[in-house]
Amino acid sequence: MEEDMILEILSRARLEDVARCRLVSKNLNSTTYESWFRKALCERTKAISGFFVQGLDMRKYEFKFVSNNNLDSDINLSLNFLPCPLGTVKIAAATKQGIVLCVNEKQPRRLRIPEYYVCKPSTKEWHKIPNPKTRYFTYRVAMVVFDSEAWAWKSLKDVWLPFHQHYLQYQPPVFVCGSFYWLLLNNIFAFDQATETWTTFDLPFPLCKRDYFYNVKLLEYKGQLAMLCQREDFMQLWVKEDSNAEVWSRRQTISIEALQREGLYTTPSAFDGSDVVLMEAGYHELVFYDLKNGTYNVCYVWNCQHELLFPVQTDLELVHLKNVRLHFETFNGGCDDILRVSSGGGGDSKVVDLRWGREQLG
Repeated sequence: MEEDMILEILSRARLEDVARCRLVSKNLNSTTYESWFRKALCERTKAISGFFVQGLDMRKYEFKFVSNNNLDSDINLSLNFLPCPLGTVKIAAATKQGIVLCVNEKQPRRLRIPEYYVCKPSTKEWHKIPNPKTRYFTYRVAMVVFDSEAWAWKSLKDVWLPFHQHYLQYQPPVFVCGSFYWLLLNNIFAFDQATETWTTFDLPFPLCKRDYFYNVKLLEYKGQLAMLCQREDFMQLWVKEDSNAEVWSRRQTISIEALQREGLYTTPSAFDGSDVVLMEAGYHELVFYDLKNGTYNVCYVWNCQHELLFPVQTDLELVHLKNVRLHFETFNGGCDDILRVSSGGGGDSKVVDLRWGREQLG
């Protein structure tokens, strides 16, 4: 079958079927990340693609959904359907498949004990889940796993971070090929969800030189681990070529002079597909920057500072969250809650992995 015909069929397929077909060939994998395909998929299947933006204003959480692929629709995902007062709920983590983990940490009852909810905003489904243990006395990173099939927690071996690295980044990790990745000072911390083991590996030159790039961002690019490294008027895209080998290659040098001429001084946040980068421009603006033609769309967020961005690509199918298999892992050792989420599985089982993390020394 001709590839054009395959793409025509895939643009009308379910999101999980598109994900499976990316394994067929490198060319097909690359094409399904391009903007024209993602927009066609959203138009023909009513899929929703974009980012949840979380901000904090006067100690109340604010949310906004921004999209470069659903510009002509009236889609406006929110968390107003949760049984919590407005402003008390924060997004702790989100899968790219649209499953969101939220925390109501300002519950006036029960001595302000937080409440945890897993939900799917596109269908307004939600389910309350048990609270994890959140206090450990350790100078390492304590790891605890919760699996809803056993409905119990278990402790894993503590993690030793590299010297002078006392905590993981506040930003959500990057989930690629079954592993979570956090950017440390001069290396990367990786945790494999299948084997429940961890490792660290060094970054090559010049990625390890923080004084060479004034901004670096770890992210996903076409299903691979990547870094966007920024200097004054350009960015470099570096991609880890193999999940097992520590080989990085520079794929592209991107000029941002056009944005600067318009008075937009930006820093990269995430890839929206393979040819559009979501950039932060100060506290109140987000920019979708098209790498192919240099055009951009500006999204005005609000008057409060946005803190975190969560990529989402979801649909309108019910998942029946009470029957979903949940899998949590807590990286512990401090005082502030940071939750991490990944998603996996396929077929009709609707498997969802939710990973919860906490990083700092006790």
